[in-house]
Amino acid sequence: MQKKCVATAALFAFILLILPIQAQEGMEDKKKVYVCPPCGVDCHDDKYSEPGVCRVCRMELVVQKKAPKFRVGKNSETVNSNDVRLKASYDAQETSLTFQYDPEKITIGTVYQYQKSNIDDSHSGNIALYVASNNRLEALKWRPIQNNPSHEGHYSATLVTAEMDWKTFSVRRFETSKVDATGRKLLVAVLQAVPERPQVIIRFGENEPYTVTIDRYPWHSYDFDFASLNFTFRHLINPEKPFVIGISDFAFVDGSFRFGNKGTVEIIFVREENRQNILCRKYLIDGPGLENRGGTIWVSKEDGYLVEYQIDLPDERSFKSGKLVLRKIETVDLESWQYFVKNRRWPE
Repeated sequence: MQKKCVATAALFAFILLILPIQAQEGMEDKKKVYVCPPCGVDCHDDKYSEPGVCRVCRMELVVQKKAPKFRVGKNSETVNSNDVRLKASYDAQETSLTFQYDPEKITIGTVYQYQKSNIDDSHSGNIALYVASNNRLEALKWRPIQNNPSHEGHYSATLVTAEMDWKTFSVRRFETSKVDATGRKLLVAVLQAVPERPQVIIRFGENEPYTVTIDRYPWHSYDFDFASLNFTFRHLINPEKPFVIGISDFAFVDGSFRFGNKGTVEIIFVREENRQNILCRKYLIDGPGLENRGGTIWVSKEDGYLVEYQIDLPDERSFKSGKLVLRKIETVDLESWQYFVKNRRWPE
């Protein structure tokens, strides 16, 4: 009699617990979810219920594979393994102890104008860094073109826009464009972070997009003249404590221009000193991410913006080394900045 009761109880448990889950799984099988193949996730948490292309990288969507279900915890909660995200390569606790986002330290509308050159001041050019919003930077890079006063039809400048992610203190999205003297823009490359994963999707020109897993967060681009690092210095909790970042950049690999991880660098506070008539914190920066050819960075003590750096490793093949020097700080509106991007001068 006791065995019969146990068998009956087991049957009821099967009916009440297992069958509803199987029925639910059957219903879910009829609902196809489409995902981006390089991401493996719904980009920007969009739900693709129909075939099409990813709105981030424009690749054709594929049907998401059904993940096995299992029970966890005393309440037997059903969990889908597709909801388990990849563990990020950065230590979130370490990041939270190093940086703390403070929107009041961001001065929207500020333009930092720099001169870029080799350390010996040769091969100089110009960079203007515009703070468009609390999480958006725009950087215009250009050099004077000799014997071509009009510059008509010539892409004489590079415009890079970057959106920051203040959870990782890294770039969420990059767009690089060439700009000619008429203001015409040619989109060259796009980098897009994959939500909740330590990955970015890269599209360069008309080439097929590809995915790169970031080895270390926060990561910054030296090729971007450390503009994103410039934007994060002001959020350091203890500006005199050493910290580590990853360097990820575009580089020529086997004859092609590819984005990848270069390694880490350590940034170490040395002392306070004046630079360009500004009281600064002086830091050493070096490590595999700069091929152990690092140098020195000076950052405003009061406001946390980059005043100067001198680095032995060049960030472009046309340079022998890297030097960036602050020349002027201005405050402008968006319309004036857009005029400047087009004309390389401010409206009168």
